[in-house]
Amino acid sequence: ITDMAATPNNLTALTTGVQAASWTANTVAATNFRVTTSTGATSSTMTAGATKAITIRTYDASGYRSPSYAGTGASAKTLAFSGAANSPDANVPTARNKDNTDINFASNTTVDFTNGEGTSTLRLYNRQTALIKATDAANSVTTLDAYALTIAVSPEIKNKLAFTQQPPATGTINVALTPQPIIQIRDTYGNRTDDTDSITLYDSTTKPTFNDGVGTLANATISAVAGTATFSAAAYNRITSIYLQAKATGLSSAWSDATITFSAA
Repeated sequence: ITDMAATPNNLTALTTGVQAASWTANTVAATNFRVTTSTGATSSTMTAGATKAITIRTYDASGYRSPSYAGTGASAKTLAFSGAANSPDANVPTARNKDNTDINFASNTTVDFTNGEGTSTLRLYNRQTALIKATDAANSVTTLDAYALTIAVSPEIKNKLAFTQQPPATGTINVALTPQPIIQIRDTYGNRTDDTDSITLYDSTTKPTFNDGVGTLANATISAVAGTATFSAAAYNRITSIYLQAKATGLSSAWSDATITFSAA
């Protein structure tokens, strides 16, 4: 009976021998939120950048619903949402307020509540398993871990490449670079995807305009594994300075931060 909108007060025996319960509205102050999807699920999935409708319900310390927690319009409750991280490209998760404006997590978000229940819409960007909580600091209402909404956020479709390990500043011709470049396949928000595209390194004397270098890169094409291409033997055969550009069909390319200057053995 803990998910009731009122607290049972007494049972009255009738002359027919049938018992009937009577209730009065629970006026005990709310202490806890329980966050679910709009359909009442406690866990869900979504794609980065998409939206998820949620419901926030209030409960007292004994686990009963608290319909007295209410306020709309100018009296709407001010919440702060937490439990989801920014994406690698710094996209901030948001929750929609009563005025249909998306507000960054950890910021004041006004939500209409009626009979202890409010709604919002989340937009999450980071690939992660998020544990969504709401807090009303002014009224000391928080969300326990057990009543937070778990959302598994998957990456959006592949969009671009990024260096996650840069090549060295210097190298020796015909000797494998140390460290070797590592390239990641990412979505629009910078999340690693699980794609297995073939990735090729190219030598350029300038960036961002490509000007083909005078030498040849050896061992410069490999396939990504779970979205990551870890090169192991890439080497160059000319005494010069070059940038590396990573390319894959249909994806935005990536450049090394600085040049590699090669010298003789």
